[in-house]
Amino acid sequence: APMPKTPQFYNSSQAPTVSGSPWAPPTLNFEREVQRGTIEASLCSLIPKHGIVALTHSQECPFSSISDLFKTLTTDPTLGERANQAYTNNLVYKDAYGNGKTGVDDKRVIDLSPQRLDTIVSVDSNLLREFGTPMTEALSFFDQVRTELAPHIQRALAQLTGSSELYKDVHCNYRMVEYRQRPAHPPDDQGPRCAAHRDFGSFTLVFPDSVGGLEVLLDNEWRPLSVPSNAAILLFGWCTAITSNDRIPAMLHRVADSPVVDGCVPQRTSAVFFVAPDPTTILKPTVLEGEQAAYKEFSAGELKDLVGRKWRYREGSLSAKDTALEQQEAEQFPDQDAIIAHKYRNWLR
Repeated sequence: APMPKTPQFYNSSQAPTVSGSPWAPPTLNFEREVQRGTIEASLCSLIPKHGIVALTHSQECPFSSISDLFKTLTTDPTLGERANQAYTNNLVYKDAYGNGKTGVDDKRVIDLSPQRLDTIVSVDSNLLREFGTPMTEALSFFDQVRTELAPHIQRALAQLTGSSELYKDVHCNYRMVEYRQRPAHPPDDQGPRCAAHRDFGSFTLVFPDSVGGLEVLLDNEWRPLSVPSNAAILLFGWCTAITSNDRIPAMLHRVADSPVVDGCVPQRTSAVFFVAPDPTTILKPTVLEGEQAAYKEFSAGELKDLVGRKWRYREGSLSAKDTALEQQEAEQFPDQDAIIAHKYRNWLR
């Protein structure tokens, strides 16, 4: 019998390589703009140009603390197991490649949120304390992003999309990622660091370390991002693209191997802050004069189920049943864009 087709953007045989020259996205000094009272107006000016902004002088990411968290998980794997047992809706700690799966993203991930943390504390009250100071410092950083940085972006997006409801009742997720050091020429069954995708939600803030590797697809060419040290990279997801009627793009992005050092691709650490609407929110394009609606109306929860299955496929945490469904779907729809266009694009324009 023929082998099932693997979705195009999640195929390990298409391991990312750096292509094209570095590209510097629009940059905004967050601290200065806040002091001037012009942060939201400045965001509204820059966001529609490319759907990406580098924010300098915002929150400084505690990379050393995040690295220490992963070292702790290496020393005591039971901590990751306990986190996954305490919160059972989705995995908190993920290391599919390290646990023997092939063709998946080659990374270790800690996924938390205010709701997940509440559940973990109620089930295993000592767990967070056992992670020690690194966990405290990492969570303090994400809380500052949530309370001091994110609200300005939410208000700017409400102005740009004309949809304030989308940015009121929001859900936040805190992601910490370690990309291991790996050979300059990895084995064939080793997947990409993070395969090409568009995010689901309203917006994403990526805090990369100095190693590099984050790329965006610009004019059909992969471009490594060149941003100032300690900058946060602001990207947008499907929910904002749909609500803005594609005036704000959800950029296709990936993490590729950075330049080789001493025969190896160096280890890379990043923190990612996701914001998404409540699943019950209805996504509806805001149509300006002269435009036609590019999408139908549907719930954010419906879209999340679809996109979530695809990111779990990439990360190797999908059930066997859903893996079979994903592979079957790939026979007709080779990538994320194709299935979303089929289900949600308004072809009656």
